[in-house]
Amino acid sequence: QATLGSPQFQGMFTTANFTPSLLSGLTYYWRVDEIAGVNTNTGTVWSFKTVAPTAGFTLSTSDISGSSSFGAIGNWVTNGTANAATTPPGAGGAYSTGPYILRSPATGGPFTFVGSSLTISPGGSLYDKVGTVTMTVYNLTNNGVGPDNAVGGIFTLLGNMYVPISGGGMNTGSGNSSSTDNRTISCGMNLSGPGALTNFTADANWPTHPTAQGTVIFTANNTAFTGPQVVINNTVVQAGSQANLGGNPASFNPAQLLLNNGTLQPLASFALNNPNSGVTIGTNGGCFNVAPGLTLTISNPIAGAGDLLCNGGGMVRIAGNNSATGNLTVSNSTLALLGAAVFNNAQLSVGSDAVLDVTALKAPLAISNRITLSGNLVTRVNKSGFTSLLVASNLTYGGTLTLSNNGPALAYGDTIKLFSASNYTGAFGGLIPAVPGAGLVWDTNWLPVNGTIFIGASDTSLITPPQITAAQLAGNNLVMTGTNGNAPGTSFYTLTSTNLTLPEASWTIIATNLFGAGGSFNCTNPVNFGMPGQFFMIRLP
Repeated sequence: QATLGSPQFQGMFTTANFTPSLLSGLTYYWRVDEIAGVNTNTGTVWSFKTVAPTAGFTLSTSDISGSSSFGAIGNWVTNGTANAATTPPGAGGAYSTGPYILRSPATGGPFTFVGSSLTISPGGSLYDKVGTVTMTVYNLTNNGVGPDNAVGGIFTLLGNMYVPISGGGMNTGSGNSSSTDNRTISCGMNLSGPGALTNFTADANWPTHPTAQGTVIFTANNTAFTGPQVVINNTVVQAGSQANLGGNPASFNPAQLLLNNGTLQPLASFALNNPNSGVTIGTNGGCFNVAPGLTLTISNPIAGAGDLLCNGGGMVRIAGNNSATGNLTVSNSTLALLGAAVFNNAQLSVGSDAVLDVTALKAPLAISNRITLSGNLVTRVNKSGFTSLLVASNLTYGGTLTLSNNGPALAYGDTIKLFSASNYTGAFGGLIPAVPGAGLVWDTNWLPVNGTIFIGASDTSLITPPQITAAQLAGNNLVMTGTNGNAPGTSFYTLTSTNLTLPEASWTIIATNLFGAGGSFNCTNPVNFGMPGQFFMIRLP
């Protein structure tokens, strides 16, 4: 205990006020003793801790190579002055980069910024100069170029980040050394705010190295972040859930996810289904790269003029009213179309290693210009209900046609409309299943004519003979029509005789005709009114 002779003794006072001289960041102990005549009543020992007053600091210039203001006095000055800071960043201090670069130390790590807050200002950056390292920043406001993987490896971010309405960035590389200098930011920060977060590479050589690919990985629950995710400059954004990418904005944004020479790569199966979020494909195109075994379901509408590529070996499922007008390409993956999905793409191309599955589509798939099929088209047929229908101005067949029947059993003579186009080219290399039923065959002769497939028969007992159902005179001609003919495009003969009792071999063939859609037929035969009688017969070859 201190006494009157101790250095801690501050003096004797007759008032209740005392103002000491204090330093910040220290714990102080104090005691007040009462003098009562010749007696001293010793008081209780109390304590308190001082903190630094809130101060604002900003960089006066960028940290040059080999220097760092991250945990040092460095280039910090008091806001609004040229007065250099007297201490390194610490508790109670609010720090901002200004339009300058704040570099991490070049070695060591992990690093934690100990200031109370850090703002990356417009034009400013937070450089990782180690390479693979973890950096923690609490109360980070990203309003500039953003965190920057300036060396390579994986730059891991922890803490929390606010993105203001004016937006911020995630920079996967400055000055990438080559087209294979691919850099990664793994963002485990909890995101919040309404501003756009632009994922990109600011490689000074980017026009020279356009294939240098950056990756940004979002791993936290970021539902408090309602700003758009923008992906440009050949950057890949990885996420394992919708929540990793952000929450639902207050009102609909057609470009809540904007891919403009950017790729979305799921780390797990999930759906993009926030009701106020849309996907826009910019003029430089976009990609859904889904790994084998994973599924990305997109219920949000897709808009934009850029081309969209689906690849990676997994499955992309698309539902919704999509107004995108660019080309849609499926390569080494499965594209499944769902429900009442609507498309406005100019072209749809299905590669030889890809699958287009329209079995769950409840409306025709309409593409304005061309559909090119080279892989596996999986579709359904139902002769008494809805059959999947592909519609385009130009349609090129190829690859495999897989048909699943979810209606009544198919029978000889059924004609199914699968495609509608002004121009048909190509042919399917195979059909699955190989036959539509016992004793039946697929007849594809009319696919290049009107997009229909006919159910023929290899078992003659299943074939219903063609029948003349109507005949009428038209001038000097007798016009006969009928049904139950053979496969569309196959031949039949019209025979005539004046003696009904003659054997068929003695009748005269007067015409060779082709069966039409569904086995229908008609033929026009001249009539000689000078004969006492004339009879006609339809015969298969």
